[in-house]
Amino acid sequence: MKKGTMQKLIDKSLRFHHQDIHHELNTLKKHQVKSKWYYIFWSTATISVVLGQIYVGSGYRQMSNSINNYIKEYKIK
Repeated sequence: MKKGTMQKLIDKSLRFHHQDIHHELNTLKKHQVKSKWYYIFWSTATISVVLGQIYVGSGYRQMSNSINNYIKEYKIK
């Protein structure tokens, strides 16, 4: 075979190989695209969890203050 013919075959096979890789990467990228509802859902879930933790924490603080007041008032040791 001539040198030029061999180079053309190599170039042709590499071109198809690269096309396959690009095609696979494009299909993978499609799976990575998130819709706005994905972000809305997870934002809402995160905010709900954080607010729930604040609510529970404030409840524990109130309970702790009332127990401390009870102990001070009745001098329980």
